[in-house]
Amino acid sequence: SSDVCSSDLPHHEAIAWMQRSAALLLPINRVMDSAGIVTGKIYEYLAAGRPVLALGDPAGEASRILADTSSGSILAYGDVDGLVGWLDAHYAAWEQGTAHSGANPASLGPYSRKEQAASLARLLEESIPESRPTHSS
Repeated sequence: SSDVCSSDLPHHEAIAWMQRSAALLLPINRVMDSAGIVTGKIYEYLAAGRPVLALGDPAGEASRILADTSSGSILAYGDVDGLVGWLDAHYAAWEQGTAHSGANPASLGPYSRKEQAASLARLLEESIPESRPTHSS
């Protein structure tokens, strides 16, 4: 097996690479209102069980998810000192054989597809009025 990752890697192989990685990088687009961005990739990273380093808004939704699941950290765009510190700490732990872990599996329930879909369904149900007008022709 090659140590080089191809750009057209099948999804199941990409997941396997994530699970074997020492850490995962999650860059969040640097755009207006980036605090509300939650990428689909964050869920794959949580499931991979590896530490996540996100680059984005430390006060944003992705930061809350990483904190809720004890899966990693988010650093502000341009926080070079924070990035160096994070990498140094994770490398030192890895080198000593005590690599940092990712998400706490017990904390992932609310972030499963099933729970996310149920949450969306509840939100939609709450937004629909109880009595709907009937349409007759």
